[in-house]
Amino acid sequence: MATWKNIAIHVWTVQATPALVDTLDRLTASFIGAPPEGISAVHTVAKNAPLPDADVRERLQLAPPHGQETKVVVGVAELEEVLRSVRRLAD
Repeated sequence: MATWKNIAIHVWTVQATPALVDTLDRLTASFIGAPPEGISAVHTVAKNAPLPDADVRERLQLAPPHGQETKVVVGVAELEEVLRSVRRLAD
């Protein structure tokens, strides 16, 4: 997890598990109330990382970053493809 201004950036290089969601909750707790305008969260699934199971996806939806303080939540799969698209747009 990284933060920039009021954006929390999460890169999943392995399949999300309940234990990893617990870690995410712990890491995010101090960040959530800091920006007065609320936060946004970007979750990126790295190439070849399996998507989480249904129970873990449900926990992620209920996790603190997705509460009232959150303005936007974005999920991105295949980061490399997104970066290629951005580079094409920039050319």
